[in-house]
Amino acid sequence: MELSEKAMHPILQRYCVDSERPLLCQLAPCDPGSDLLGAIDVHDRVRREVPGLQLLLIASNPPEDPASIAYFNETVRKSMEYSDVQILRGVSEVGNVEVNAFQRAANVVIQKGLRKGFGIWISDAQWKERPVVSTRAGGLAQQVVDGETGFLADSTEEFAERVARLLHDPELARRLGKAGHQHVAEHFLLTRFLADELRLLHDLTQGGR
Repeated sequence: MELSEKAMHPILQRYCVDSERPLLCQLAPCDPGSDLLGAIDVHDRVRREVPGLQLLLIASNPPEDPASIAYFNETVRKSMEYSDVQILRGVSEVGNVEVNAFQRAANVVIQKGLRKGFGIWISDAQWKERPVVSTRAGGLAQQVVDGETGFLADSTEEFAERVARLLHDPELARRLGKAGHQHVAEHFLLTRFLADELRLLHDLTQGGR
């Protein structure tokens, strides 16, 4: 859903996100596989080049099992060392509208974790024309074409370098954001799967003749 600046402003204000300063955002489950601690390390490096940089970590699912709770608590303790890092816990603190606003307000969206499979949050950000930096794990490498629809990175240093590059080059960020939106439109929407089914039916029908 599209959100206007007027609609986004009170949401950002309510959660103490300064719309006048750059924002780095990651939305992911709260577990070691999502590497929230690594996201904080990326922010720590980039903020030395980009003063005032904010980091917003959103746990897509509230931590429930002991391992996730322990990891969440460790992340909270580390975040308290920095004044510009915030952590929010999924539906218990934010809903879909708030997440929408945070992603749209972000200057860069990252996915630091090593989770395999399809990263729906990265495609969400790409659809909103946000520039993304992601790990190469699993399906993420198909969603993010390095240098075309976003950047891929392996180490914390690479993440920091690419995030800083996007923050320093708004035109590059805009171009990658638009390309990411087009990539999602062509490859990951329901209409693409429908087109695949129609092509299959057409081929089967032609073959039956």
